[in-house]
Amino acid sequence: AARNHLLSRAEFQWQTGYAAPVLGSLERTVNLSDPLALVFPRFVENEEPAPESDPEPEPILLVVPEPPPLPKEMVEGEEGEDDGELSYQQLLIRLWNRVQKNEVRGTGRIRSENFLKVPTQEQDPNYGSVVREPITLGEIRQQIQLGEYEGQLDRFRADFTRLFTNATSYYPADSVMYEDAIHLFALFNKEFRLLRADLEGGEVVRPVIV
Repeated sequence: AARNHLLSRAEFQWQTGYAAPVLGSLERTVNLSDPLALVFPRFVENEEPAPESDPEPEPILLVVPEPPPLPKEMVEGEEGEDDGELSYQQLLIRLWNRVQKNEVRGTGRIRSENFLKVPTQEQDPNYGSVVREPITLGEIRQQIQLGEYEGQLDRFRADFTRLFTNATSYYPADSVMYEDAIHLFALFNKEFRLLRADLEGGEVVRPVIV
């Protein structure tokens, strides 16, 4: 079996007839079972350990900032909030929301879906020629956000009245749009009376909306 033996300088010269070079603190390792090793011994230096490979870079964590909060006047009033904590604009938005979100009982269908936008020419070719002053829930909401109804509560009511009057004048009385317009207009008028009382500081007893 092969074996390794550390030879001193004198032993190496005695066995091989060659003078080993002086290599300072080098260790001479010779395999006695290998004839070439006796002539060409391997000189092993106390080598420094191989440098470690660069560590893999840590993953970069992207921190996505939260979106800025909406302006106070854009925050919608929630059910049950104290009216005294809501601005004039927020009170109008709250009323608009109650009309826009009204559903048909049992089906969940939103009644206002046909009044958010003016029908396109493809959807209803005759609408634009019959309804001379169209207005939509979307336009009313935009006017609220722009402050166009500030101090003009009667104009706010007039725009809702025009919206539903257009619908009941254009759509047949047996149509779904006509029925939705009648229902939403009644809801608006009830909510508007409560809104006016709120703004005038009167005592309000809110009915349950069904």
